[in-house]
Formats: sequence, structure tokens, C-alpha cells
Amino acid sequence: MNTKEYKRLYYLKNKENIKKRATQWYLENEKQAKLSRKKYYANNKDKFPLRTIDENRVYYLANIEKENERCRYWKNDNKVYSKEYQKEYRQSEHGRGVANFHTNKRRAAKLNATPKWLTKKQLNDIKNIYKTCPKGSEVHHIIPLQALSNVCGLHVPWNLEILTKEEHLSKHSLLNKKSFLLTL
Repeated sequence: MNTKEYKRLYYLKNKENIKKRATQWYLENEKQAKLSRKKYYANNKDKFPLRTIDENRVYYLANIEKENERCRYWKNDNKVYSKEYQKEYRQSEHGRGVANFHTNKRRAAKLNATPKWLTKKQLNDIKNIYKTCPKGSEVHHIIPLQALSNVCGLHVPWNLEILTKEEHLSKHSLLNKKSFLLTL
């Protein structure tokens, strides 16, 4: 048995212990490990081909479920770091600017999607839907105001429904064909 085979067999037999030791060493020597990785990357850039933004987008769209699952796992494994990072980002100048942009864009879309022909009763119905929305629930537009498709909904009482936060977040502004056909 040559050395290479012996090392492979040893690794297979002691995989868990080797991983534990490697993790422990990394935690104790994090700065040194990061510097070492950076140095290796700098010397071996040809082994790490970079994808362009368009290539990343194509890959993401082709593997959207896989990528979303990967992100969910990462967020679950790094909850504390993720929350701290999000908090810092929201407090930064850039984070506040992005948040303001999205808030203003949403407000403008809502105003543009509210038809002028709505009666006062219908406008009051919209207000009542928002007022009567129970805690832990959110008002959802059946046909989204800012859809990814060519169809965008109106801000009218018959396009609103109350959903739990989990149901609402799972929609991700995707046009539900069944809901769309029901509203026609």
C-alpha cells in the first residue's frame, strides 16, 4: 500500500475526528487561517474562475430553489451574525438609502395603482381592511402591485386579502395564476 492510499483510508476511518480537529484549529487560529486562504487565492487565481454578474444571474435563475435553500440553511446556521449584520447595514447610510428607496417605490406604486374611479365607500373599505388586519397577519395584494410579469394589480378592495406573515412572505410577489383567474 502506497502513502497516498494509506492517507485516504486513514481519512475515511477518522473523518469525524479530523473534521473536529480542523474546526477547532480554525476557531483558535481564525486570523492566521484567513490570511493563509487569502495568500493561497492570490497565488492561484487561475484555479478560481470568476463568473460575471450575468453568469451569476443565469445560474441563480436556473437553480433558484437550490440557492434559496442554501441561503436558508446559512441564515439558520448563522442567526446571530445575520441579525447583527442586518442591523448594522440598516443603520448605515447606504442601508438607510436603500430602505428609503424601496419604501418610496412601494408608496408610489400603491398611489399609481389606486384608480381615480374608486368611490369613497371603496376607499373606506380599503382602510377598514388595513385597520381590521389582526396582529401577526398582513394585507396581501392577490395580483401584486409590482409583479415580475407584465401584469400588475390595482390597489382596490377586491384585490386585497389578509394572510399570516409566513404565507405572505412565501408569495415573494409571484403572480398566482389561480388567484389571477379568480379575479377576472
